Amino acid sequence: MKSYYFIGNSLTFFNDGVYYHFFKLLESVGKKIKIDHLCKPNENLKGHYELGDIIEAIQKNKYNYVILQEESIRPLTLSNRETYFYSYAEKISDIVKENGGEIIYYLTMAKQNKSYKHYKREQEKIREAYVEISNLTGGKIIPVGIVWDYVRENNPELNLYAEDYSDTPENNIHPNLLGTYLAACVFYRTLIGDLVETGANYIPDGVDIGDAVIIRGIANRLFDYKENILF
Repeated sequence: MKSYYFIGNSLTFFNDGVYYHFFKLLESVGKKIKIDHLCKPNENLKGHYELGDIIEAIQKNKYNYVILQEESIRPLTLSNRETYFYSYAEKISDIVKENGGEIIYYLTMAKQNKSYKHYKREQEKIREAYVEISNLTGGKIIPVGIVWDYVRENNPELNLYAEDYSDTPENNIHPNLLGTYLAACVFYRTLIGDLVETGANYIPDGVDIGDAVIIRGIANRLFDYKENILF
Protein backbone atom coordinates (compact mmCIF):
# COMPACT_ATOMS: atom_id res chain seq x y z
CA MET A 1 0.00 0.00 0.00
CA LYS A 2 1.44 3.36 -1.05
CA SER A 3 1.59 6.11 1.57
CA TYR A 4 1.32 9.87 1.11
CA TYR A 5 2.04 12.72 3.52
CA PHE A 6 0.72 16.21 2.71
CA ILE A 7 2.50 19.17 4.34
CA GLY A 8 1.14 22.68 3.79
CA ASN A 9 -1.50 25.17 4.84
CA SER A 10 -5.03 26.19 3.91
CA LEU A 11 -4.37 25.94 0.17
CA THR A 12 -4.08 22.21 0.83
CA PHE A 13 -6.70 21.71 3.56
CA PHE A 14 -9.61 23.82 2.21
CA ASN A 15 -12.82 21.94 1.27
CA ASP A 16 -11.87 18.85 3.31
CA GLY A 17 -8.44 18.88 1.70
CA VAL A 18 -6.89 18.11 -1.66
CA TYR A 19 -5.78 14.87 -0.02
CA TYR A 20 -9.40 13.83 0.67
CA HIS A 21 -10.55 14.31 -2.92
CA PHE A 22 -7.37 12.66 -4.23
CA PHE A 23 -8.16 9.71 -1.94
CA LYS A 24 -11.75 9.56 -3.26
CA LEU A 25 -10.49 9.45 -6.85
CA LEU A 26 -8.22 6.55 -5.94
CA GLU A 27 -11.02 4.86 -4.02
CA SER A 28 -13.24 5.06 -7.10
CA VAL A 29 -10.83 2.73 -8.92
CA GLY A 30 -10.34 0.39 -5.97
CA LYS A 31 -6.87 1.57 -4.98
CA LYS A 32 -6.03 1.42 -1.30
CA ILE A 33 -3.57 3.98 0.01
CA LYS A 34 -2.57 5.62 3.27
CA ILE A 35 -2.78 9.39 3.46
CA ASP A 36 -1.63 11.56 6.37
CA HIS A 37 -1.45 15.34 6.47
CA LEU A 38 -0.22 18.22 8.58
CA CYS A 39 -1.61 21.51 7.30
CA LYS A 40 -1.95 24.65 9.41
CA PRO A 41 -3.38 28.09 8.55
CA ASN A 42 -0.78 30.51 7.16
CA GLU A 43 2.05 28.06 7.85
CA ASN A 44 5.23 27.85 5.78
CA LEU A 45 7.83 25.12 5.41
CA LYS A 46 10.18 26.85 7.84
CA GLY A 47 7.52 26.72 10.54
CA HIS A 48 6.70 23.09 9.83
CA TYR A 49 10.36 22.11 9.94
CA GLU A 50 11.18 23.98 13.15
CA LEU A 51 8.14 22.55 14.95
CA GLY A 52 9.57 19.10 14.32
CA ASP A 53 6.34 17.11 14.00
CA ILE A 54 6.82 16.43 10.30
CA ILE A 55 10.35 15.15 10.86
CA GLU A 56 9.14 12.68 13.46
CA ALA A 57 6.28 11.54 11.21
CA ILE A 58 8.55 11.03 8.18
CA GLN A 59 11.09 9.07 10.19
CA LYS A 60 8.42 6.93 11.81
CA ASN A 61 6.17 6.21 8.82
CA LYS A 62 8.67 6.04 5.94
CA TYR A 63 6.17 7.56 3.48
CA ASN A 64 6.49 6.71 -0.19
CA TYR A 65 5.59 10.29 -1.14
CA VAL A 66 5.83 13.54 0.82
CA ILE A 67 4.01 16.50 -0.72
CA LEU A 68 5.24 20.02 0.12
CA GLN A 69 3.18 23.17 -0.34
CA GLU A 70 4.85 26.47 0.54
CA GLU A 71 2.94 29.47 1.88
CA SER A 72 1.57 31.42 -1.09
CA ILE A 73 3.69 34.60 -0.92
CA ARG A 74 7.07 32.95 -0.30
CA PRO A 75 7.83 32.15 -3.97
CA LEU A 76 7.13 35.72 -5.12
CA THR A 77 10.46 37.31 -4.12
CA LEU A 78 14.00 36.01 -4.34
CA SER A 79 14.74 36.76 -0.68
CA ASN A 80 11.68 34.82 0.52
CA ARG A 81 12.46 31.94 -1.82
CA GLU A 82 15.98 31.55 -0.46
CA THR A 83 15.23 32.26 3.21
CA TYR A 84 12.03 30.26 3.56
CA PHE A 85 11.21 28.08 0.56
CA TYR A 86 14.43 26.66 -0.85
CA SER A 87 16.47 26.16 2.30
CA TYR A 88 13.70 24.39 4.21
CA ALA A 89 12.45 22.40 1.24
CA GLU A 90 16.00 21.09 0.85
CA LYS A 91 16.17 20.16 4.54
CA ILE A 92 12.85 18.32 4.38
CA SER A 93 13.78 16.69 1.09
CA ASP A 94 16.98 15.30 2.63
CA ILE A 95 14.98 13.73 5.47
CA VAL A 96 12.44 12.23 3.06
CA LYS A 97 15.19 10.67 0.94
CA GLU A 98 17.03 9.35 4.00
CA ASN A 99 13.83 7.51 4.87
CA GLY A 100 13.26 6.04 1.42
CA GLY A 101 10.64 8.45 0.15
CA GLU A 102 10.11 10.70 -2.84
CA ILE A 103 9.59 14.46 -2.55
CA ILE A 104 6.71 16.08 -4.44
CA TYR A 105 5.88 19.78 -4.82
CA TYR A 106 2.35 21.16 -5.00
CA LEU A 107 2.78 24.09 -7.42
CA THR A 108 0.00 26.39 -6.24
CA MET A 109 -2.11 29.15 -7.76
CA ALA A 110 -1.67 32.93 -7.50
CA LYS A 111 -4.34 35.08 -5.90
CA GLN A 112 -7.13 36.38 -8.10
CA ASN A 113 -5.65 39.92 -8.37
CA LYS A 114 -7.05 43.16 -9.75
CA SER A 115 -6.02 42.36 -13.30
CA TYR A 116 -5.37 39.16 -15.19
CA LYS A 117 -1.99 40.59 -16.23
CA HIS A 118 -0.97 41.03 -12.58
CA TYR A 119 -2.19 37.53 -11.78
CA LYS A 120 -0.14 36.13 -14.68
CA ARG A 121 3.04 37.79 -13.39
CA GLU A 122 2.60 36.28 -9.95
CA GLN A 123 1.69 32.88 -11.33
CA GLU A 124 4.86 32.87 -13.42
CA LYS A 125 6.97 33.70 -10.34
CA ILE A 126 5.37 30.80 -8.48
CA ARG A 127 6.05 28.46 -11.39
CA GLU A 128 9.69 29.57 -11.60
CA ALA A 129 10.22 29.01 -7.87
CA TYR A 130 8.79 25.50 -7.88
CA VAL A 131 10.73 24.53 -11.00
CA GLU A 132 13.95 25.74 -9.38
CA ILE A 133 13.44 23.85 -6.12
CA SER A 134 12.41 20.78 -8.11
CA ASN A 135 15.69 20.98 -10.03
CA LEU A 136 17.68 21.49 -6.81
CA THR A 137 16.18 18.52 -4.98
CA GLY A 138 15.07 16.19 -7.76
CA GLY A 139 11.45 16.46 -6.65
CA LYS A 140 8.40 15.91 -8.81
CA ILE A 141 5.99 18.78 -9.52
CA ILE A 142 2.20 18.63 -9.41
CA PRO A 143 1.42 21.54 -11.78
CA VAL A 144 -1.87 22.67 -10.25
CA GLY A 145 -1.11 26.38 -10.75
CA ILE A 146 -0.36 25.84 -14.44
CA VAL A 147 -3.61 23.96 -15.01
CA TRP A 148 -5.44 26.61 -12.95
CA ASP A 149 -3.97 29.30 -15.21
CA TYR A 150 -5.10 27.40 -18.30
CA VAL A 151 -8.66 27.25 -16.96
CA ARG A 152 -8.68 30.96 -16.15
CA GLU A 153 -7.50 31.82 -19.65
CA ASN A 154 -9.58 29.36 -21.64
CA ASN A 155 -12.66 28.81 -19.47
CA PRO A 156 -13.17 32.12 -17.66
CA GLU A 157 -16.80 31.20 -16.95
CA LEU A 158 -15.52 28.66 -14.41
CA ASN A 159 -14.72 30.29 -11.09
CA LEU A 160 -12.11 28.40 -9.08
CA TYR A 161 -11.72 30.81 -6.16
CA ALA A 162 -13.50 30.82 -2.83
CA GLU A 163 -14.99 34.15 -1.76
CA ASP A 164 -12.37 35.05 0.82
CA TYR A 165 -12.99 38.79 0.48
CA SER A 166 -16.39 39.82 -0.87
CA ASP A 167 -15.39 43.51 -0.94
CA THR A 168 -11.97 42.94 -2.46
CA PRO A 169 -12.20 39.78 -4.58
CA GLU A 170 -8.79 40.51 -6.08
CA ASN A 171 -7.34 39.20 -2.80
CA ASN A 172 -9.05 35.83 -3.06
CA ILE A 173 -6.50 33.02 -2.89
CA HIS A 174 -8.22 29.90 -1.56
CA PRO A 175 -9.85 27.39 -3.90
CA ASN A 176 -13.56 26.79 -3.89
CA LEU A 177 -14.74 23.18 -4.13
CA LEU A 178 -14.33 23.15 -7.92
CA GLY A 179 -10.79 24.52 -7.51
CA THR A 180 -9.91 21.84 -4.96
CA TYR A 181 -11.36 19.18 -7.27
CA LEU A 182 -9.18 20.53 -10.08
CA ALA A 183 -6.13 20.18 -7.81
CA ALA A 184 -7.09 16.62 -6.85
CA CYS A 185 -7.52 15.67 -10.52
CA VAL A 186 -4.09 17.09 -11.36
CA PHE A 187 -2.58 15.12 -8.47
CA TYR A 188 -4.22 11.96 -9.80
CA ARG A 189 -3.16 12.60 -13.41
CA THR A 190 0.44 13.31 -12.42
CA LEU A 191 0.93 10.53 -9.87
CA ILE A 192 -1.44 7.78 -11.01
CA GLY A 193 -2.41 8.12 -14.67
CA ASP A 194 -5.22 8.93 -17.09
CA LEU A 195 -8.48 9.68 -15.25
CA VAL A 196 -10.61 8.24 -18.05
CA GLU A 197 -8.57 5.15 -18.84
CA THR A 198 -8.25 4.20 -15.19
CA GLY A 199 -11.96 4.83 -14.61
CA ALA A 200 -11.52 7.40 -11.83
CA ASN A 201 -15.08 8.76 -11.86
CA TYR A 202 -15.43 10.45 -8.47
CA ILE A 203 -17.08 13.90 -8.52
CA PRO A 204 -17.72 15.69 -5.18
CA ASP A 205 -21.28 16.46 -4.09
CA GLY A 206 -21.89 20.13 -4.78
CA VAL A 207 -19.84 20.30 -7.98
CA ASP A 208 -21.82 20.74 -11.20
CA ILE A 209 -21.32 17.67 -13.37
CA GLY A 210 -20.84 19.75 -16.52
CA ASP A 211 -18.16 21.85 -14.80
CA ALA A 212 -16.51 18.70 -13.46
CA VAL A 213 -16.35 17.18 -16.94
CA ILE A 214 -14.56 20.28 -18.26
CA ILE A 215 -12.13 20.30 -15.33
CA ARG A 216 -11.41 16.60 -15.67
CA GLY A 217 -10.76 16.96 -19.39
CA ILE A 218 -8.28 19.77 -18.87
CA ALA A 219 -6.55 18.13 -15.90
CA ASN A 220 -6.23 14.93 -17.88
CA ARG A 221 -4.01 16.58 -20.48
CA LEU A 222 -0.24 16.70 -20.10
CA PHE A 223 1.48 19.88 -18.97
CA ASP A 224 5.15 20.73 -19.32
CA TYR A 225 5.68 22.71 -16.14
CA LYS A 226 9.19 23.82 -17.16
CA GLU A 227 8.03 25.32 -20.46
CA ASN A 228 4.62 26.28 -19.05
CA ILE A 229 2.72 24.70 -21.96
CA LEU A 230 0.00 22.13 -22.48
CA PHE A 231 0.05 19.25 -24.92
